[in-house]
Amino acid sequence: MSGDLVFLIFPDAEFVESLSKALHASGLKVLSMRSEAEAEQVIATFKYVLPDVLITPLDAPDSNDNILIKLLNANPLMEQVPVVVLASGDQDQRRRALRQGLTDLIFPPYEFEEVILTTRLALERDRNKRPMFGSISQLSVPDLLQTVEVGRRSGTIVLSRRGAKGTIWFRDGIIVDGEIDDGRTGEAAVYGMAMWSEGTFEADFNPIAVPERISLVPSVMLLEAMQRFDEETRAFKERPRERTRPAVEPTSDDATTEQAKVKSPPARAGDGSRTLRQAPGARTESPRTTPIPTEVPTPLKLPGDAVTVHLALTLLNIAASYALRFLTPKLLHRRLELIKEKFEHRYPELRIFQVTPDGMVAIAFDVTVVLKPEEIAAATSEWLLEFISVMERTMPRRFTVERFAELTRPLHEEMKKQGFYRELGFDAASRRL
Repeated sequence: MSGDLVFLIFPDAEFVESLSKALHASGLKVLSMRSEAEAEQVIATFKYVLPDVLITPLDAPDSNDNILIKLLNANPLMEQVPVVVLASGDQDQRRRALRQGLTDLIFPPYEFEEVILTTRLALERDRNKRPMFGSISQLSVPDLLQTVEVGRRSGTIVLSRRGAKGTIWFRDGIIVDGEIDDGRTGEAAVYGMAMWSEGTFEADFNPIAVPERISLVPSVMLLEAMQRFDEETRAFKERPRERTRPAVEPTSDDATTEQAKVKSPPARAGDGSRTLRQAPGARTESPRTTPIPTEVPTPLKLPGDAVTVHLALTLLNIAASYALRFLTPKLLHRRLELIKEKFEHRYPELRIFQVTPDGMVAIAFDVTVVLKPEEIAAATSEWLLEFISVMERTMPRRFTVERFAELTRPLHEEMKKQGFYRELGFDAASRRL
């Protein structure tokens, strides 16, 4: 992501405005929160955005404490973001801060030059620290990858599960390679890890030097992973349940003390995604050695579970990814940008999006726009319909509303909830499919 992002939490509006301008002038991006209401708006709009640093008072009013709690609940990685404290001159406060491990303290009067310098020092020091880490049960793989996409981040994610290890490399929010230590690489590895619902992760958001073996937009990749998951679930439900031989035969001594427990051998890491490449019901091992699954894997947390703006981002990138089959990134960028500019005067909400040089759509940081779910749905739908119309005129029958409805079928229920289904005219389009 170009330009480090600061979350500025402070109750005084005049101070926030002045400090934000100074931080912007120094090359930093700023999202400010002066109240719980503003914090909720930021969290709803930028659900998957992770700041590079937090600036906040130490002895904050209750509302500021609640803001920090809300931010942490929205993204567990927030706990590992460096904090610059706008402290008072109280010596007891300084000692409390040091006991809490907070060393980046700024005392009044808050000189903007000192705030900027301290912030940049905190950022540079944090880059030299070990990667961020956490549990997949707290922050799912889909949420982690969408954090990467929305923030346009570069770096490496290392996932560990049941003794298996996998790595995903990404550049500017796009997945460029992946591998699992069972031998899978590229797309096969990435789709396999997208299904992991347990384990741990380490995320290192620093530039990478690996070559671009693949190019996957996380939100679009997750939609495909969801479809593969559905196929795997159906295959599991249709698979005949067969008995397996006990892994360990009980001895007579065992029988006299307690009933021996029969356990299936543990599944190899990656088995779920390996079977995705098979026909439904296909087997890779004999009935005697293949363990019977005891439960259906936990479903993915889908992109459509996010708030309206992130569903809009997913739909836009599905359309862009499909269009890349027929257009160069440069031409796609131009078409999307021209259409966006055409509607911006009517829908200022579209300023929340930016078209990247590679023809994809990302979040732009602009908190001056008041966002309403119904307006986001209307604005995005107008943009998409005009883009589909332009594509259809140049390539008849290849890019229609019906085709887009088919591409986004797994998201239809969420689209109905958020208002996209009606705005895009999918009721009529689906009847013609």
